[in-house]
Amino acid sequence: MDFTEQHLILFAPKESLSWSEVWGLSDDELSPKAKSNLLLVDNDAWLTTLSLWASWTSQAIKEFQDLQYISFPTSGRFLKTNFLFLEALSSLREAVITALSAQFTASFAVLRTALQQFMNHYWWKQRLLGAEDYGEYYRWLLGKAKTNRFQTILNENYSDLNLPAESLDKDDLNDLYRQLCSYAHTPTLHESVSLASGSPRRRDIAEPLEAWLMMSNRIQQCLLDFMIASNPQAVFPVNLPRKFGFNPPLGALFDESNVVPLRQALGIDKFRSYRDHYEADEQVRTMLEWYNSFDDLSDTEILMTWTEKELNDEDKPTDQRINSRLARMKVGARMAQRALTYGSSDREIEDFMQIAKKDWAALRAELKRSLAEK
Repeated sequence: MDFTEQHLILFAPKESLSWSEVWGLSDDELSPKAKSNLLLVDNDAWLTTLSLWASWTSQAIKEFQDLQYISFPTSGRFLKTNFLFLEALSSLREAVITALSAQFTASFAVLRTALQQFMNHYWWKQRLLGAEDYGEYYRWLLGKAKTNRFQTILNENYSDLNLPAESLDKDDLNDLYRQLCSYAHTPTLHESVSLASGSPRRRDIAEPLEAWLMMSNRIQQCLLDFMIASNPQAVFPVNLPRKFGFNPPLGALFDESNVVPLRQALGIDKFRSYRDHYEADEQVRTMLEWYNSFDDLSDTEILMTWTEKELNDEDKPTDQRINSRLARMKVGARMAQRALTYGSSDREIEDFMQIAKKDWAALRAELKRSLAEK
């Protein structure tokens, strides 16, 4: 299995951010209609504003893949527990492509799928926390158990969340889900995509595209608020290389590059308000105290932790050298997560522990071999 993906790592905000940059859209997967609609968006001030917000919010959601840790059970398989999160990102991407092609009914259906996948992912992660084995999850993953009702999952996901007053909440998300179900099954008269476009053939798509953008932006905002509430350390970025070099703990903390899209999606005032709200959160305090318990590394010590291919950039400023390696490390970790999730190898925890008892170098070689088995 081959993976070809584009990952965007930003260390400072940009004046503009396009769907193509966020989702790595290529010409050969966009229909002529989709390409013309991209031009339509670029030439309409209001659509440009909506699409810019959509792009930043999509990128902010994508950043949360860096907080999707792989936990270790006492026994059994464990490598594919982030499957639903990665599937949800793929669904969001597909929803954008179908909307650009003016296939709005199909796009709304895929948005609903993405919403279900995200909510199911977080439900399973919480359910597996502390479990001795992940057999229940694997039975579902392999089609041997049914998926729980969405309403049940939603209720459990939101039961212990401490949302800021300005966050979209469970009721907002539930209402959006109901609308998506209506679009996909039996839309009412005012929900008709054909009526909004003025023609069943959808020659004029400015109005339905605006409606799609408004709906998708609100869905993404719901998801982003939920993800922040689930991992409130997301609004407290740290300097990962300063403490850990280029071998940071995966799935634990955000750094400044993760938070650039988050600030843009929320707006600086809302971002500060969220920080104020979550500042006393026990999970945040524990994570930051743990982070601060490590001594700072010097720039030289940070660069010495780089063990991959040398970049021959000694003439560049130190900050640039560190950031370029950090970006490569992040992309490598994200691709490794995909390889482990979608690859054919799915060894049990006992296999890795047996190797680890004998030789840590052998364990690293085994992990690399697992990544290569696609």
